[in-house]
Amino acid sequence: MDQTMLDVTKIPKVQVGDIVTILGQDGNEQITAMEMAKWLRTISYEVVCGISKRVPRVYLEPT
Repeated sequence: MDQTMLDVTKIPKVQVGDIVTILGQDGNEQITAMEMAKWLRTISYEVVCGISKRVPRVYLEPT
């Protein structure tokens, strides 16, 4: 079973249906696997390997 929970209580004006970037780049903001690994006290390899194969991958050229 794939489930994800995000705490958005400190994000103003957040609404159900808003687009959320969990990993990657959105405009000038970016969250890398290395940054997420630091928050989780692990390594980036574990972060990306933990993403189920059922999650579609979309590969884009860097902007």
